[in-house]
Amino acid sequence: MEKVTTYETLIIEGVTIDGKAKIFGLSRMLETVLVNLDRIELFWDLILAHYVCIATNAKNVILRNRGVENLNILTEKAFQYFVQKKAKGLLPSIEDVILFNFFSF
Repeated sequence: MEKVTTYETLIIEGVTIDGKAKIFGLSRMLETVLVNLDRIELFWDLILAHYVCIATNAKNVILRNRGVENLNILTEKAFQYFVQKKAKGLLPSIEDVILFNFFSF
């Protein structure tokens, strides 16, 4: 018998819902969001809502914990990204943001 990896063990132990490995989906979503940090303001609300829903409503403890861990990783990486962007002077000033929001209505 082949050695079972940790990921396969999680699947075997019931970290699946309707036959689909939700842990894989969470991991893939985190990877995708991290690659697209430069556009995070476009989809932050959706990602945050999804992770909060998983963290509060998932019946599986492992899935719930993974959702919280991924949200923690994402938040930390997003802050690091914006701090680096601010240090390089690539973020607009607060006045520009206010004017843009005022005139965009």
